[in-house]
Amino acid sequence: MSACSGPTDDEPYAPPTSESDGSDSDVPVNHHVHGEIREEIDTEAEPQQRWDGTLDSIRIGTTFKTKEDVQRAVTLWSARRSVTYRLLESRPHTWVVECITRDPSFPQERLHGAYCNWSMRASKKVLSNKWKIVKWVDEHRCGGANAENVDRNVTSREIAALIFPKVRDDPSYKVAFIRTDVHTEYGVRVSYKKAWHGRRKANDAVYGSWETNFRDLPRYLSTVRQLNPGTVVQWKFPPGYAHSSRRPFKYVFWAFGPSIQAYKECRPVLSVDGTFLRGAYKGKLLMAVAKTANNNILPIA
Repeated sequence: MSACSGPTDDEPYAPPTSESDGSDSDVPVNHHVHGEIREEIDTEAEPQQRWDGTLDSIRIGTTFKTKEDVQRAVTLWSARRSVTYRLLESRPHTWVVECITRDPSFPQERLHGAYCNWSMRASKKVLSNKWKIVKWVDEHRCGGANAENVDRNVTSREIAALIFPKVRDDPSYKVAFIRTDVHTEYGVRVSYKKAWHGRRKANDAVYGSWETNFRDLPRYLSTVRQLNPGTVVQWKFPPGYAHSSRRPFKYVFWAFGPSIQAYKECRPVLSVDGTFLRGAYKGKLLMAVAKTANNNILPIA
C-alpha cells in the first residue's frame, strides 16, 4: 500500500478481542509523508478521556481500546460530515490520516485556492496499552471539495464490524438490510457489491472461511473420533497423494459411533439425500438417516 492510498477493501475482518493490540499488516511500502505531521508532547500521567461512542468526544487525548475503534470513530466522523480522508501511515503502534485534498494528485482546481490542513494521528501507549489521539484538527477547510465518493472510507471491513452481531444471529442477513444499516450508521449509501462483501467477511469471522473450514476438517474429524468411540472415518485420496503431507481428498466418509449403535434399534432402512455445496469449493454433501420406532429422524453418516 502506498502512502497515497486509502483503506483497502480486500482485508478480512477479525472481531476484536480483549487481548487485541489493534495492529494489522497494512504497513505502507515506500512510505512518504506529505506535509508536516507533528505529534503532541504526551505524558501518560495526564488525565485521559475514553471514547464514549459519540462524535463530539473525539479530540486530542481521547483514548480507544483498539486500533479498530480509532478507525471506526474517524470513519464515522468523516462520513457524517461528507468528507474523505486518505491513509498516510498504518503501523502496529501508529495510525495517521489526512484530508484527501492534501494528496498531490488531487485536482487543485476543485479547491478554488483553499487549503485544508485536516489530519489526525493516533498512537498506542506502552504503559496503558490504549490508543490515544495525539494530533487532531477539528474541521476541514476544503469547502466540500472532497465530497465525492464519501463512502470510500466505509470499506467492507467496516461494514463487517458493523453487522457482525446481526450476522452471528442470522447468517443470511439480507444485503438490503445491510445497506440500510450502513446508511443509518454512517449517513452514506454503499453499493450492493460492497455490502455483500461486508456480509461475507462477517460470516467468515463468525463461521470461518471456505479455506479454514476445509483446512480444519481433518482435525475436526480426529477430535470426533476421540470423543465418540466407535466413530468411523474413511478418506479417499487421488492416486499419488496417499502418503503426502499435503494432499487433496476426493471423498471423506464418517459415521458417528453413537448413531451406529442406535441404528440397531431403528427400522432396517436407510434414506440418503444430498445437496450441492455452493461457494469457493464445489462438491456434494450426502447424508444417510434412519427412522426410529417413534418416527424420529436419526442421522447416521
